[in-house]
Amino acid sequence: MRITFNTLAYAVAAVLLIAIAYYALPSLTGGPGPTPTPTPGTGNGGFSPAPRTARLNDTVSVDYAVWVENGSLYDTSIESYARAGGIYQPGVQYAPLNLTLGTQAVIAGFEDAILGMKVGDEVNVSIPPEDAYGEYEATLQQAIPIEYGIPRTQKVPLADFFAVFPGFNFTLNQSVDIGGTNATILTVTNESVTLRSDPLVNQSIERPAYSMPEMVSGLTEEYITIRRLPEEGGLYIWTDDTGNQRLAKAVQIGDGMIMLDFNPPLAGHTLNFTIRLLNITRP
Repeated sequence: MRITFNTLAYAVAAVLLIAIAYYALPSLTGGPGPTPTPTPGTGNGGFSPAPRTARLNDTVSVDYAVWVENGSLYDTSIESYARAGGIYQPGVQYAPLNLTLGTQAVIAGFEDAILGMKVGDEVNVSIPPEDAYGEYEATLQQAIPIEYGIPRTQKVPLADFFAVFPGFNFTLNQSVDIGGTNATILTVTNESVTLRSDPLVNQSIERPAYSMPEMVSGLTEEYITIRRLPEEGGLYIWTDDTGNQRLAKAVQIGDGMIMLDFNPPLAGHTLNFTIRLLNITRP
């Protein structure tokens, strides 16, 4: 679900414009969306029980679509909506969202809107920033250099080396592949291995998914110069000085610096949801 507080989920969201205003939000039962079929109740003596309403601790299944203030479709659980709105992403699973009410797995305003709904109900709700992703904070920005240097030679604990190369037989000046880069073994002790990295200039550096792309831009006997290659507006997982991973948006690139914005992508936005309740499971 791309409306949770999980930051990694933000990396796959996109904002593209479509001409839909909030006062004309379409029904999830018509147009491009599927028509969920509520499960009818059964009763005794020809009487049906009162419809069940969603309450805390229930597990519910919902379809949803969300727009920001200018009418841009931001996210949806319905593939046909995503295609029509120009935000379809191959590989993303478009399916109803399942959540347990009261677990704070989604933004507060979204959960509050579901409470009291019955199966088959559909609501349009406007969720202000304080019940969504909070107000935008200008202080949550950091400038980082486009280029930085790292020592070409490094000492690696022997245990860490064997974790990557179990049972390795050492030969001095032997080359090994470390993350797609050749490294030469210079010295070996009972505690560590000293390696000299031998990358090629303009070589791309392997990084985890959603990390900022980087390449080798310079090389001396002592240092490797690394150049960061973000796209302006791109979302990246950034590891801060304390070792914590945070989602960052590259909002400005120039003059040898990159400005990162750590606000959630939807911070400061009022979110306009259409939500349809498909099912309720009670513990």
